[in-house]
Amino acid sequence: MDYVSAIGPGSDLLPRNQLNGRTMVSRNGEITQNSFIDSNVWNKVCFRQENAANAYDDANPFATNAGLGGTTIMNERLPPFYEWATTQVGFICVFDRSSSANYRNRVEAETAVPVISCAQLLTEKDNRFFEFAGVCRSASVRDYDDQQNGMKFDDHFTVAIGGMVTILNNSNKPINRGDLIEWTFLDETDPGASVPKRQKMGPRRIQVRKAVDSTARVIGKAMSSARRYEQFDLLIQPQ
Repeated sequence: MDYVSAIGPGSDLLPRNQLNGRTMVSRNGEITQNSFIDSNVWNKVCFRQENAANAYDDANPFATNAGLGGTTIMNERLPPFYEWATTQVGFICVFDRSSSANYRNRVEAETAVPVISCAQLLTEKDNRFFEFAGVCRSASVRDYDDQQNGMKFDDHFTVAIGGMVTILNNSNKPINRGDLIEWTFLDETDPGASVPKRQKMGPRRIQVRKAVDSTARVIGKAMSSARRYEQFDLLIQPQ
């Protein structure tokens, strides 16, 4: 099956002109928190790519300290780190539940939370190992670095954890006002949906959809309606 690729609000694939451009993120009553990209998850998905031929161990995907186990997405490859770590305004951010042990004695985690916004090589089976961290409100665009010189700037950015935000409906179905919204690494609720063929538009991003089977990953309530690839207002639910 050809899965839909989750794109961000600033993508060039969205229809826009001089009268219909990008909608600014709402700032009404927002609550924010500092964040940075969790490079430990990068190591785990790298291990998953290297061991893609292995069967996915649903009972214990964290079978080793290095990674998450095998992958169920065929022909999907891990992008370069600078693409994987780049986070744009409106992206959904989640954090690894095991990150507390990894960052317990690290200074950067005292004032910020380690998060990821990329869903490449991650599926719905991985949802239970992550929790909602917020919606990105200040972009963090990484530079290509072929000399391995490290960061040229502070990689911290902010996420909205309360109030109203404007995000993209990158699910397989329309979202209506009043729907409870949840996040997922891969929206498989409508396998028969007509989806565009995969294009080089960057790595998959975390998707949002109408809450279906549970409320464990609900992030808030839709305050406006949107079809696929349209933007809508989301009232973030306190976690």
